[in-house]
Amino acid sequence: MEPRISCVRGVSVARPNWSRELPRPLKIPTIMTLTTLADVRKLSGHLPAKFRERDTWQHVADRLHNAAHGGDIKEAVIAAIGAATRTSTMLAAMTGAGKTRFADCLTDMALS
Repeated sequence: MEPRISCVRGVSVARPNWSRELPRPLKIPTIMTLTTLADVRKLSGHLPAKFRERDTWQHVADRLHNAAHGGDIKEAVIAAIGAATRTSTMLAAMTGAGKTRFADCLTDMALS
């Protein structure tokens, strides 16, 4: 599906296509399966603001925005997996828990 083109103040602007499919689904057991850019955006939207404001998640938002406008979707996926892994590892350290299952799953997806 091609993004629609609209005109804003005389300049053509492509609408983002958040329904672009990921190269392959990313399953986060007991949480959700990510199949589109919209799914990744929704997942990042559930993070507390203090995490979304970090450079790591700002980079993810930038890569998602770029991919929704026709850019490299793999860059968005790699950025999201990396950020989610770092975030879950940090949360585990803050709570005194060992490596979380969430981080394990994301790492496995990145390596396979």
